[in-house]
Amino acid sequence: MNTRPILTLGSSANISKTAPSLKTKDVVTPSIPKNVSPVTPDSKNPPSPKTKDAASPSIPKKVSPAKTAFKPNYSNLKDNKEVSKPSLSKKELRSLQIQAAVEKRIAAYNEHFKIFSKQYPKCFLSQPRPVAVGIDKLLFAEQDGKPVEERSSKRTIRQFLFWYTASKEYKEALKVDASRIDLQGNEVEKVTLEQLNPALKSPL
Repeated sequence: MNTRPILTLGSSANISKTAPSLKTKDVVTPSIPKNVSPVTPDSKNPPSPKTKDAASPSIPKKVSPAKTAFKPNYSNLKDNKEVSKPSLSKKELRSLQIQAAVEKRIAAYNEHFKIFSKQYPKCFLSQPRPVAVGIDKLLFAEQDGKPVEERSSKRTIRQFLFWYTASKEYKEALKVDASRIDLQGNEVEKVTLEQLNPALKSPL
């Protein structure tokens, strides 16, 4: 006859297998699935905290060093005829200098003509007439009697008379027996043949 005790639902043996221990809290330990190693924190490479809004920084690409600006070498520029700028000849340079000087004198003459034609409107005309011999001395005397701020220098007077009598229009009016006029436009003398030839060659 079988002498094993029959286990029933109310037996102490069945309760010991199913009932939790009174010494521990009523907490069930989660079971670890097979073939899965538990995750342990890595002390050397701890995980970086991630937030919802923060985006992971992009890894910058390899930046090549900035190229240095190109510096041309002018050491052999004088020997390189193709690179060097064409230089003007002495004759061309002299011609440009003369042209610039003439233009400067013409501009100064036009300015002086406005002044003297306004002061002596019957003497210095746009259509010139032969002026009296020694007109420069008459102008010097006239300028000495004026206020200092209104005077013209002797150099200015000589330069103006030089260009005035050297003009093409003045030489065309300079003929034998043509009347010469003073600062007030009065006829004072006639042009003689002896005066004509030197005057045509050089003014005054």
